[in-house]
Amino acid sequence: MATIFEASGVGGALSLVFVFILVFAVMYALLKKIGFLGKSDGLNAIVAFIFAMLTSMSPGSEIVVGSFLPWFFMFMFLVLMIFMFFMFIGVNNSTMEDVAKNSTVVTISLVAIIVLFLVALTKAYGPFLMVTQGTGFWATTKRLIFSRNVLGLIFMLVVASRAISFLSENK
Repeated sequence: MATIFEASGVGGALSLVFVFILVFAVMYALLKKIGFLGKSDGLNAIVAFIFAMLTSMSPGSEIVVGSFLPWFFMFMFLVLMIFMFFMFIGVNNSTMEDVAKNSTVVTISLVAIIVLFLVALTKAYGPFLMVTQGTGFWATTKRLIFSRNVLGLIFMLVVASRAISFLSENK
């Protein structure tokens, strides 16, 4: 479906602006939160600006951001609707806050966001995660990581670690 921006011909310029603003905001927030470069807001802003400029000049960044953001906002909207549903049926705010801060919920949310980002990267740069029967280091590594045995082992380790942490809690 064509939007007013695409019909007027400014869609390409606006998408570059959106990529720049998104990367600048995320990098500035991360640099400020981590404090890797110190407490200087100016230095953090300069580094975030340079990183945003380099990212917006990359040819695939527009495709990555353009395909990642709609799914990310839909995911956040779905989470918001689920929280609103539970609050509507009578769950109090402190319980919902505890659920949102639970490490399991945070981990599942981060994994979902990373999967959405990898799907967006695949859309922009081709199926670079697809397992092939080729030779070489990367092809062998992909075959190993995405094999049934390794994925099953990772799943079993995650379930075992959650079971052990659940059983070892002192109540």
